[in-house]
Amino acid sequence: CEMCIRDRVIGPSLGKESIKAGLMSLALGFTMVFLFMVLYYNRSGVIANIAMLLNLFILVCVLIGMGTSFTLPAMAGLLLTLAMAVDANVIINERVREEVKRGKGLRLAVDEGYGHSYNAIIDGNLTTMLVGIALMVFGLGPIQGFGVVLVAGLFTSMFTAVLVSRVLFDSAFNRNIAINFGNNITNNLFKNINFDFIGKKK
Repeated sequence: CEMCIRDRVIGPSLGKESIKAGLMSLALGFTMVFLFMVLYYNRSGVIANIAMLLNLFILVCVLIGMGTSFTLPAMAGLLLTLAMAVDANVIINERVREEVKRGKGLRLAVDEGYGHSYNAIIDGNLTTMLVGIALMVFGLGPIQGFGVVLVAGLFTSMFTAVLVSRVLFDSAFNRNIAINFGNNITNNLFKNINFDFIGKKK
């Protein structure tokens, strides 16, 4: 029937504009995240940024090997992967800062921080991965492509956030490079904030 058929024609100029806008959003997103990590977490933020850059490089190589086209949904998947990688690094850095405030040495604090972060990172990534797999299996066209990039990105972000960043920390410690997890402003930025979320639930 005529109501069940739909044609959509996209000219090359519209496709070019979309790709250009997608690349600009990717560049802006990466820049803002990188600046935030350095300004808020100082040298540990630099380590997190190196891990995220490696994550992006590995993910792009994997997608090229799979023959994935870099469409707008694929770029959206890349941005979401960046967000998940940042989330993992923030969880790790915050747990390390908690251990440091408890009076533990920096190296022991890093060990404890990573150990206590694994459950939250794995749980968050696995639940998102289930959604990505569902999109891959049941989605069509751009939706399926988004799911493929998302699932591949979750694997690479977990690898770089948990393993690569830890190797970078150990390398810095072995070379006696001073590592800090904030500055005079950010270390106690949210220390005295107490918002009654339960009391304001309605």
